[in-house]
Amino acid sequence: MSEASEKRKLPRAPLDGWVEITAHGRRVRSTLRDISVGGVGIGPAARPLVPGARVVSEFPLPDISLPLEVSGVVAWSDHATACAGLRFEELDPGLAELLAHFVEAGRAE
Repeated sequence: MSEASEKRKLPRAPLDGWVEITAHGRRVRSTLRDISVGGVGIGPAARPLVPGARVVSEFPLPDISLPLEVSGVVAWSDHATACAGLRFEELDPGLAELLAHFVEAGRAE
């Protein structure tokens, strides 16, 4: 079991789509892998992300007309695969509820 999966405490659901990450004034496009109320798994990214870096992620959820924009931090990064985990910070309570319902529905499928 990987370090990332051992640390996961929140339910997750698969999420296939794009994500744009802004860190240090540079944008990186990647693929979403999964999501929880606490963050997203991404990868591979165009270039590896640095653990601890503050980021802003922008990504769509199905049936939501505008992409979500969420601040966070790179929780972990695997330079060999260019995959990473982003931990959300200061999540709006309404958005947290939306994500919780999305994850619950995605896990039930």
